[in-house]
Amino acid sequence: ALIHFLPGQFLSPTPILYTRFLESLSEKGYLIISTPYNPSLDRLEICDDILQSFKLIANEVIEEFGVLPVIGMGHSNGAVLSLLISSLFPDAPRAGNVLIR
Repeated sequence: ALIHFLPGQFLSPTPILYTRFLESLSEKGYLIISTPYNPSLDRLEICDDILQSFKLIANEVIEEFGVLPVIGMGHSNGAVLSLLISSLFPDAPRAGNVLIR
């Protein structure tokens, strides 16, 4: 599966802080795309920007590995954004979400 990881709001510009966690998932065979975002009060705009960035990278992954189920995963505000993407953007289907508090 492909994990689309969204970091917490204050850690978004530096998702490197999640490296050890994401590497452990990668070692289990998951492909991971981590999308940083610019925090703002307009969460719908943030989600739209995240999805645009994700689609660019996901298309390359699909070319190499084929179509994979996408699992949304987020920490803190990233969890909220993952839920918003799943709920409000039907063109971005998710096999499920993992929410990290």
